[in-house]
Amino acid sequence: MRIFQVAPFKMFLVWILGLFLLGIASGAEVCYDNLGCFSDDIPWAGTVERPIARLPWTPEEIGTRFLLYTQQNPNNHQASRRETPGN
Repeated sequence: MRIFQVAPFKMFLVWILGLFLLGIASGAEVCYDNLGCFSDDIPWAGTVERPIARLPWTPEEIGTRFLLYTQQNPNNHQASRRETPGN
C-alpha cells in the first residue's frame, strides 16, 4: 500500500522539475516602449550574479516613482514619472 502513496508524490516532483527546466531552457525577450528590450540571455541572465534567467517585471508592476524635494518645498514632494519628463 505504501507504493501508491509515494508514487504520486514522486510524479509530482518530476512534473515540477520538468516545468522548471522548461522555463529555464526557453529563450525569451520582452520589450518596453521607453526602456528598450531585455532577453533572458547574457548579460541580463545566465551569469554568476544572475544564475536564474528571469525577465524583468513591467514598469507598472514595479511602480517606480521619483519624488522631488526642493529647498523651496522641503516637506512636500513633487511626483514625477520617467514617461512624463517635465512633470
